[in-house]
Amino acid sequence: MTEVSIEQRFARIAELLKTETPPVAVRREISKLILESIDHFGEDLGYWEKLHLGSAINSLAHNLAGPSESKVWLHYSFANLAAAFWPKANRNDEVPPKDPEIERITADDLRRALRSLEPQT
Repeated sequence: MTEVSIEQRFARIAELLKTETPPVAVRREISKLILESIDHFGEDLGYWEKLHLGSAINSLAHNLAGPSESKVWLHYSFANLAAAFWPKANRNDEVPPKDPEIERITADDLRRALRSLEPQT
């Protein structure tokens, strides 16, 4: 079996966002990619990645709480997930100022937050 790259997964999700209604498959794919992204960053999970992966998880939760056919929060989740992968040269790590609470978030914290949504995704 051929391994699918992160870029290919992003392309698949972008296509699903255009076509999938209700967005059950999109939620599932975004959730899986968030979890794989946490593992991908591993020890390199910095403030930028924590901020955007956490926002992607939060947006996924908002989608689950809203109308079942709405994809607004899925688009926001997907955008934050993609932002976590921006090259360091394209980031402005100083805006907003770093919050010590976000600094303390661990990969396990993010995994737990995402897994708390699993029965619904």
